[in-house]
Amino acid sequence: MSDEWGVTLQDQRRATWLSTIASKICFPVWTIFTIIGIRIKEELGPNETQFAVGVGVLLCAAFWLCWAGLAQAQSPAAKRGVTFVRVHCAQCHAIDKVSPSPLKVAPPFRTLHTRYPIENLAEAFAEGIVTGHPTMPEFRLDPGQIADLLAYFRSLER
Repeated sequence: MSDEWGVTLQDQRRATWLSTIASKICFPVWTIFTIIGIRIKEELGPNETQFAVGVGVLLCAAFWLCWAGLAQAQSPAAKRGVTFVRVHCAQCHAIDKVSPSPLKVAPPFRTLHTRYPIENLAEAFAEGIVTGHPTMPEFRLDPGQIADLLAYFRSLER
């Protein structure tokens, strides 16, 4: 069962647990920083503004790291898209955000949005992808598969 945005109860529980764990980790870190921060202030002698900016930067960084972990949760459609590309595409294309493609002529999927508007790929997937090289198989996808692939491609843009 999912809510109006397509987020399942399992995803909601996962986000709750991740945020709880993050807060349980961050609180002691902030407490320790406060204790160490007092020594830093005594030893290095920053003025109040410098110290406040330093603390603010570190707290923002800690908050951003916690938020980034929560933001990695993918929608169910993107998860189905990942499954599809692992089975059908990963032999040739890079399907993550950092790896090179196993087949040099196959573009990494993380760069597709720089070459084509992602929404324009829907028609190509429906009609069948045909390329200029013989190693690329022709794919014709149903509307559900297309929606899943587009959700996955959008997740690579972040």
